[in-house]
Amino acid sequence: MAEGTSGLAMGGGGFVVNLMNAAVLQIDMAVSTGSGGDGNAAVVGISHNGRFLNWGASAEFSSRNFKDLAAVNGQPVPYRQITANTGLNLGRYGSIGVAYNGFDTRTYTLDRNLLGSLAGGQAFNGIMQPQPAEHAHIVSATYSIQRGGVDFYATGYRDLARQGATGFLFGVTVPLGSRRSVSVGIGGSSGLYGQAQAQQSIVSPGQFGYQIDQSTQAPANGSATANYESKRGLFSIGVGRIGVRTTVRAEVRGALSVVDGQVFASNTINDSFAVVDTGVPKVEVFSENRQVGVTNPDGTILVPDLRSFGNNKISIDPLDAPFDATLPYTERNVVPGYRAGVVVKFPMKPGDGALVTFINGNRKPPPVGSIARLVGTGAEFPVGYDGQAYITGLVRGINPVSIVKPRGGRCIAEILYRRTTAPLQKIGPVRCAGR
Repeated sequence: MAEGTSGLAMGGGGFVVNLMNAAVLQIDMAVSTGSGGDGNAAVVGISHNGRFLNWGASAEFSSRNFKDLAAVNGQPVPYRQITANTGLNLGRYGSIGVAYNGFDTRTYTLDRNLLGSLAGGQAFNGIMQPQPAEHAHIVSATYSIQRGGVDFYATGYRDLARQGATGFLFGVTVPLGSRRSVSVGIGGSSGLYGQAQAQQSIVSPGQFGYQIDQSTQAPANGSATANYESKRGLFSIGVGRIGVRTTVRAEVRGALSVVDGQVFASNTINDSFAVVDTGVPKVEVFSENRQVGVTNPDGTILVPDLRSFGNNKISIDPLDAPFDATLPYTERNVVPGYRAGVVVKFPMKPGDGALVTFINGNRKPPPVGSIARLVGTGAEFPVGYDGQAYITGLVRGINPVSIVKPRGGRCIAEILYRRTTAPLQKIGPVRCAGR
């Protein structure tokens, strides 16, 4: 991680550790340097996601002179920020959660030199007023339950740093199909207000979605957004209104990943990903039984949105493999690291097979139920009607075959095999000499 502007440079890094699948520990550190001096910051967090109980906590501390681009714009970095949360799944009785978020900032004065550099190098005229210190220590609680497909929820909060800063919200969400829903709610802080929302979510690439919001909270505000997700990115356009002010925005989000010497364009990768390599184009690939897409002309495809430090089932459709290919396996479980990628190979080896037609010396086929045995490998194949047998494991050149008849007797044949691009290679008739 790094960012900077004229008069400011900031960079940092960190690591994530899986604590025996009981919790995940994350530690990040950063340093900055600029006209205001040098500074540093550190973040330590730990979390656990279980079937019934979830919890997590993090603490962030920064020195007085630590700055980032947000601080240059008048948003100082908290010198202390502590968060904690826990959630309990109550089964048929719903779920409950409690959270704490506290942050404290120092009195902060905008850096005249840095602000001037952000303005394109123009001098900043005016008095630099100190920004007052801010303190917030918010405790919140939530409860939700589902009945008949309808979700009911309630939440409340209180800011311990400001007396009387209390609020609540009660609401209900009604599904209108697998992707659409409407929600209405009533809340209060300094006064009562109502809000409503209608949305259609995007489940997979190639779908459209939308979200419409309206609130009576002063000043009255509303917004409408339309989205389209392709396999290369998310495209959205929206309009919003707050009081008498109207805004319009457009956004494109995506990711470029360089893996195994190839560049892949995809939607934003928030956790981990994999590159599936089959060596064969147009093979359908699935992640947790959900279709991801088909492999490109190089036989590869990027699979986004995998869970870090957890099992992810990646599979392919064996019917898309070449007719004579040998597949060692059609699914694999992978455990990628946080924001890391893995290469998952599904080797498809040519089966080197052919449909061979055998005839005896009198030009009649061997009896049905005869067994053709490759002398080189010992592999055996049944002979069906018209003397036909599908034989795999052939090598280029001459392949001796011994045919044993159901009622006794044996004959020897030689198959001349050459690899071709035909979906099903046919050889014969091949004469089988002997009794």
